Amino acid sequence: SISVRMAGSLPIRSTAVTAAVADGRVQLGEDIYYVSTLPAAGALRLPGLIVNDDHLRIAQPIQRAFLDTLFAKHKAQLIGYYMTPPQVIFTIRPVAGIDDLRGMVIRTTTQDQAEAVHRMGALAITMVTDDVLAALESGTLHGVFGTAVGAGLVWAGRLRFGCRITPVRSDGVILVNRAAMAALAKPLAQVITNFGADLAAALTIALAADEAGAFAELTGGGFMMAQPRPDDLIASARRLTPYWEAISLARGKEASDNLAALRLALGR
Repeated sequence: SISVRMAGSLPIRSTAVTAAVADGRVQLGEDIYYVSTLPAAGALRLPGLIVNDDHLRIAQPIQRAFLDTLFAKHKAQLIGYYMTPPQVIFTIRPVAGIDDLRGMVIRTTTQDQAEAVHRMGALAITMVTDDVLAALESGTLHGVFGTAVGAGLVWAGRLRFGCRITPVRSDGVILVNRAAMAALAKPLAQVITNFGADLAAALTIALAADEAGAFAELTGGGFMMAQPRPDDLIASARRLTPYWEAISLARGKEASDNLAALRLALGR
């Protein structure tokens, strides 16, 4: 039997689910914050590295294989791997290219988002959600980094434009404790493995559908998303490459090797 514990019902922080699975406090868990426990796993989330769906199709199996090995070293087994929609920049004025971002003030929620904004010539700031609308209305805030569901629709009355120059990807994992899995009969272990794969696939599809629906709603209301020009993508990669390399080096050899493998496959 499986005893289900909803998020918040156990004294485990949202950023510590991977550690809880690894040490056996829970035997199975879903974690979108796993990079907090395993920083070496963060290459796929680097800003501007995965620009489009073709990049994602190339990178995903490489990253999955890397994560399989990495989690195994930490007493966990990866049974499901899913993707969330890319986070992009939503703005109050048109952004046709990198130069249009210069001088803008953009709200960010992660280090990677902030670094992307900074290297495009804009100012990254943190701001509590309740203050965003007033800042957009007053013009002291020019944009927000996020998804259509989490940002675009929330402030649809003010965020009329967007750009995909420096998308930030995110991913999530479904894990089981290796010792607990090894103790199961093989048929039951296979059921658990299949469950993880099916759940991950369903999450990827559902999240993508929600995001597509949100963009359709925004577009119907006059929202305009600028597609990146080739020269802007080249310029973005040139500006972000030093950050990719520096942060991966700081995270250790595994992270640097993972980044190198992704860049080689992507031709970046």
